[in-house]
Amino acid sequence: VERVQGSGGLPQDRAGVQRMLMAMLQGDTSEFDRLVAAAEAAEREVKAIQAPPECQPYHALLVSVLAESRALLADLRAATGGQDTGGLANLAARAASLQAEAEELRTRERALRRTYGLPVQ
Repeated sequence: VERVQGSGGLPQDRAGVQRMLMAMLQGDTSEFDRLVAAAEAAEREVKAIQAPPECQPYHALLVSVLAESRALLADLRAATGGQDTGGLANLAARAASLQAEAEELRTRERALRRTYGLPVQ
């Protein structure tokens, strides 16, 4: 899972994200398209992992978060591409919900790491 999560493709700083969004608004979606492709690949790879029984709730939530992230990215691409400007307001609410799920995922990961004596990050 760590290997898959490390290949996300999102710019590591706010300036990088802003550059990507500005490029999208000017019609250059190449960086964003790479981000969407990375999200799709991560979702596929994580779905293929056979989690042990004690990790299955964490795995199921991770798959759900990745699926929603991918869907949110696709909808953002459509909205910024002029296909669905009315959907932009809805995206903010979905992103907030996704953030809460990501926090829950981190909490579960830390608990699993403590339980099995792995370094907690």
